[in-house]
Parts: sequence; C-alpha cells; structure tokens
Amino acid sequence: MAATMKDIARRTGLGLATISSYFNGGNVREKNRIKIEEAIEELHYEVNEVARGLKTNATRTIGVVIPELNNTFCAEIITGMEDVLRSHGYATIVCDCRTDKKLEREAVEFLTRRRVDGIINMPVDEEGNHLKRFQKTGKPIVLIDRKIQGINCDSVLVDNKKAAEDAVRYFIERGHRNIGIIGGPEEVFTAQERMAGYYKALDDFFEKHSYHIVHSHLDCTSTFPLRAAKKAGVPYRIAHIHSTSQDKDFKYPIKMLSKKMMPYYATDFFACGEAAGK
Repeated sequence: MAATMKDIARRTGLGLATISSYFNGGNVREKNRIKIEEAIEELHYEVNEVARGLKTNATRTIGVVIPELNNTFCAEIITGMEDVLRSHGYATIVCDCRTDKKLEREAVEFLTRRRVDGIINMPVDEEGNHLKRFQKTGKPIVLIDRKIQGINCDSVLVDNKKAAEDAVRYFIERGHRNIGIIGGPEEVFTAQERMAGYYKALDDFFEKHSYHIVHSHLDCTSTFPLRAAKKAGVPYRIAHIHSTSQDKDFKYPIKMLSKKMMPYYATDFFACGEAAGK
C-alpha cells in the first residue's frame, strides 16, 4: 500500500500541518525539512498530484500556447519561462498551434480541461476569442509580444516602437533616404508598434513629402523580400529589429544576401520568457 502523509507524520513525529506546509512550498524549519525528506525516501512516498489538484484546485502546471515551436524566438522564450516555473515547483504543458487560430482555440480548450493554473500565450487570434472562456475562471493569463484589447491581463512586451525608430535614425544619419521596413502582419500589435516607430523617425527628420516609404507586412523573419530586392537589383542594407545573435534561421540567410551587415536591434527572448514565468 502506498505511503500517505499520515505515515510521514508518524515517522517524523511532526504534525500534519507541518508536513502539508512542506509539500506546498511553505516555511518549514531546517531540522524538520530534513526529517520529512528522510521519511519520504524511507517510505518511498510519492505525491498524488491528481488527488491534490482535486482537493486544492491547483495542478501546479502552466499551459503555454505558442505559434511556432520551431521558431528560435519561441524556443528561447520557453526555455526562459521553464527555468523560472521549475524553480517554483511548476511544470509546463506546451502547445504549438502552427499559427492557426482554430488550433490555438483548441489548445486553450485542452488546457482549460486539464485545469492548468494559468496560461502563457503568444496569441495568433488578435481579438483574443480563444482566451475569453479561460478568462472567466479567474486564473492568470500572460501574453508575450502582443496586447489584446478586451483581455485584461499582464503582457511581456519589447519596445518595438523605439527599436524601429533607432534603426531608421541609424540609416538617416548615414545619408540613406529610401528606407524600407519588414514589420510583420499589419494586424499584429508588435508590427503596428514597429511601423509607428518607423514613421516617427522619418517625420522627425524630414517633411512628409521628402521621403520614400517602402514597407512589407510579411512575417519579419522571412527572407523573401530581401531575395526579391536582390533579384531586382534594388540596393538595400539590413537593420533587423526582431532577432538575436543566436537566431541562425534569420541571420545566416541574410549574410548570403548582403555583404554589409548593419547592427542588430536585438530582443532578449530568454529574458522575455523569464518575465512571463514570473
């Protein structure tokens, strides 16, 4: 028969309240902690997480819904958040929705049925329809790299507006005037922020009619616009706003296209994940 908390209490001579506090991450005296851990090992005690979840309505798991698991941005974020969550006794259930709104909604529904204690999401559905049912549970939601109107929750964001503004100014200060931007899908919050920074930098330096606007609403990690520019013989240089020095998926294809690299305006994806986990 499997050992119980009462068996640990009898073995250690401690009260059930102390044993319970230990398992729930509460403050326990060092000498009592040692006694409890020795008893756990001797009795081969294992916590029944399912039973405890039913009793406490807490599963010690966090659901993570991301658009692309094979994207370096997403992978580094998951690594950062898992480090933080693991240190606080939480496990993660990661769902890859393949940038599909239907799959994203199904992932959140799955996590809701699994009774996760919270959801961390880099949303595909910019209206947040997939989160509204979970929001009614009162459990926390954290958004990464996005904000959604109508979803009252914490968000971990990069200052994309300032990054784009700095990148454009870098070009202007070096005499460039025809400046393009690959900002991302126009309905996405971060892409809108990049465009706002892009326009602000141009407006600060020129009259509106004196600069030429070239922008793309393609995925900002796509090299297609750059390949098209090279094929057409259009001169270009690159200031990538949404990458890290380790982002091989984007950095190396660009090196093949352009002999002269501009500085990177880098996002610390790992830190974003840590912030979301906290």
